[in-house]
Amino acid sequence: MAKTLTDAIKDIQSKARALKGVRSAPDFPPGGSPRGIFAVAWARDTLAHRETKTDTWLRATIVCMVLKPFKSMDDDVEAMLGYAELFSTAVVEDLDLGGTVDAVDPENTGIRGRFDVFSYNDVPHIGWRFEVDIEIYDI
Repeated sequence: MAKTLTDAIKDIQSKARALKGVRSAPDFPPGGSPRGIFAVAWARDTLAHRETKTDTWLRATIVCMVLKPFKSMDDDVEAMLGYAELFSTAVVEDLDLGGTVDAVDPENTGIRGRFDVFSYNDVPHIGWRFEVDIEIYDI
């Protein structure tokens, strides 16, 4: 199986979909505002490089947001804080993302996360924005 960025994003979404309480995690970001806790993922930055005729690689950052519509700070913070450990553990336990990449965290940057109130399709949501660095060889 050829390793692709699209398959890596789908694997991240599969991991997010399996997290307790997540109602949806489609392979591609939906329009509108999903109900309940949901996850969306996409590629942010990429860098492709060719060392030799046969040695090429792709580095990318996959963003995955785990969100819920914002209602009240006291209830929403409590409901969403635990996803830092849940998401990070799911990725760390499978560092080739189901065989879709050669490496997670190629530069030892870790799985970065930011907890905040975000706008998704112009609707306020609260939750996590995770960034996962990956590397695919022989593209």
